[in-house]
Amino acid sequence: MTLPAQAPIPAPDSTPAHSEATRSGPVYFGAGRRLFGWYHAADAARRECGVVFCNPFGYEELCAHRALRHWADAVADAGFPALRFDYDGIGNSAGSDTDPDRVSAWLASIEDAAAELRARSGVRHVVLLGVRLGGTLAAAAAERARPDALILFAAAAAGRTYVREVLALGRFMSAPPDPDAPAPPEDPDEQIAGFVMTRQTIAGLKALDATTTLTRVRRAFVVPRDDTGADSALAERLAQRGVDVELAALPGYAAMMVDAHESVPPNAVIDGSIRWLTSHYAVSGVESVGAHARDFGLVSGPVENGVAESAATFGDDRLFGILSESHGARCETGVVLVNAGSVHTVGPARAHVELAREWAARGISVLRMDIGGVGDSDGRFGAVDNHPYPDHAVEDIASAVQWMIERARVSRVIVAGLCSGAHASFHAGLTVDGLAGIMVINPIVFYWNPACALDVSAWMNYTESRRYSHAAREVASWVKLVRGQVNVRHAASVAYRRMREVSAAMATTLWQRLGGGSKDGQNVAADLARIGARGVDVLLVFSEGDPGLDFVKRRYARSLRLLEQRSSNFALRVIPDADHTFTRRAARRRLAGLLSSHLTSRHPG
Repeated sequence: MTLPAQAPIPAPDSTPAHSEATRSGPVYFGAGRRLFGWYHAADAARRECGVVFCNPFGYEELCAHRALRHWADAVADAGFPALRFDYDGIGNSAGSDTDPDRVSAWLASIEDAAAELRARSGVRHVVLLGVRLGGTLAAAAAERARPDALILFAAAAAGRTYVREVLALGRFMSAPPDPDAPAPPEDPDEQIAGFVMTRQTIAGLKALDATTTLTRVRRAFVVPRDDTGADSALAERLAQRGVDVELAALPGYAAMMVDAHESVPPNAVIDGSIRWLTSHYAVSGVESVGAHARDFGLVSGPVENGVAESAATFGDDRLFGILSESHGARCETGVVLVNAGSVHTVGPARAHVELAREWAARGISVLRMDIGGVGDSDGRFGAVDNHPYPDHAVEDIASAVQWMIERARVSRVIVAGLCSGAHASFHAGLTVDGLAGIMVINPIVFYWNPACALDVSAWMNYTESRRYSHAAREVASWVKLVRGQVNVRHAASVAYRRMREVSAAMATTLWQRLGGGSKDGQNVAADLARIGARGVDVLLVFSEGDPGLDFVKRRYARSLRLLEQRSSNFALRVIPDADHTFTRRAARRRLAGLLSSHLTSRHPG
C-alpha cells in the first residue's frame, strides 16, 4: 500500500479547475429497465482506459451532482472516456426507490454501465470510480463488472457502516424542531432527507462488503473523508486482498457534500485521480466509438407504465432537460419544472421525477429542466457555477417554453418551480409570452438581488419566531425557562430581529394603504395582478409556517385577499405539515394532489 507524503494541500476553489467537455451528452442504456447516463467522450489524446462514475445515494447525490459532472469532464479532457449514470430506480432512470431488490438492481446497473462504456468507447480497461455508497457498491460489483481498478472517494468498507450513519442522519432530520411536539406518524420505510430506504434495502446494504469480490481488481486509489479522522481501514483491507493501493489524504469531501448551491468540486481529489490514472494507463491510438456531444439531439429513453421519456438539449444546445409524455398520444398541456435551488432535474427528494411521471400518465407533457450553470446544463462564460438565481433564468425558461411548443407540440405551457424555481416562475409570468399559467411554490424571495442570502437557514427567522411566539403562551415553556432549559440569549435575538421585521412590514403596509405605493418599486400583489392581466393563471402555494408565507401575510394579506376575490385566475393555497422542500413523503403527496387538481381544473384537455 502506497502512502503519499502528507504535504499541506490548499483548499479547493469555488470554481471548477477544468473546462467543460464539449463532446458529451445524454444516453439511455441497460439490459433490463433503461438507465439514464451521461457519456463524456475523450479528447484526441485518448487513453486505453475508461471511467464509470458510481454515484452516492439520495441527498448526497444532489449535493455532488455538478461536482461529479466537472470531474467527468476533467477525466475526459485527460483522455479517459467517462460515463456517469443513475442506478435503477434512482435519479432519471426508470423505476422507483421503493421497488424490491434494490441492492441487486444497483449492482446490475454498475455491470450494465461498464458494458455500455466498453461498447461506446472501445476501451480495453475500465475503472470504477465510486463516491460514498457508490464506492462500496463499485467494489461489491467488481466481480461482475470486471474493472481493472477502483477509485474510491469517502467510501465505507462495509455497507453496515454506511447504513448506521445515514439512518442516524435521517432520524435526526425527521425529529420535530420542538422536542414537545408530537412525532410524525410511523412509516415502515426509512426516509433520509426525503429519499426512501425500505427495510429490504437496508438489509441488503448491511450485507455489503467492499472487499470480498476483488479477484479481478489490480489497483485502487483511495481517498478518505476529510471531515472526520482519516480512515485507512478500507485501504488496508484492499491491500490485504492483494490490491496495489495508493491512499491519499486530500481535501474536498466536506466542501462538496453541502447544499447543491454551495457545493464545490473537490479539485485536489480530481487532480490526484487524474495523476494516478495517467501514471497507469498510456495513450492509445484507438478512436472513440459512437456519437459525440451534440449528435444526440432528442434521445429516446424508457417507456414505463404508459409514460415515455426522452433526454433533450435546447437553447442552442446549451440547456438540458428530460421530457415525460404520454406514450403514443399527443398532449395539449405542457409543464416546465424549473430547478429548486441548484438541485438538478430530479428535484428535491426526486420530487420532479415523481410529478413528471404522474402528470404524463394523465396526459400532460412535462419538461424538467436545468437552468444554465445548474445540473447538466452548460454555464455561460464568466457566470457563477451552480447559482440558483442567475440573471438569465427567465431567458432559459423562455427557451424551454418555446421548445415545448415547437418540439413537444403542446398548445399551452405552465411553468412551475419551488424556492428559487418559484422566483424564476414568478418573473417568467411577468415577461415570457405564450404562458398559460405559473405555479409558484414556497418562494423565499420574490425579488432576488446579490444582497440576499442564498441559504434557506438565513430566512428561517420567520419560522423560528413563530415557534417562540407559540411557546411563550404555553405554561410548560415558562417552567423550562425557570429551570434554565431555554437559551434566553438566542430567544431574545430572534425576538429582536422579528420585531424589526414586523415593524418594517407594518410601515410598508401602512404606506401602501395611504397611496404611497412601494418604496422600492417592488410590489408582489401588484405584479401578481399584472401577471393575471396578461391572461396567465397563477397558483401560489406555501407550506404552513414557511418564511415566504409569513412575508406575504405581513405585507400583502389584504391585497392578495382582494385579488383572489376579484380574479378568477389567482389562487393562494397553504399545505399543512410540510417543510420548505416537502421532505416527508406524505407532504410531497399532498403537494402533488394539490397541483394535479389545479392542473386538471384550470387547464383541462
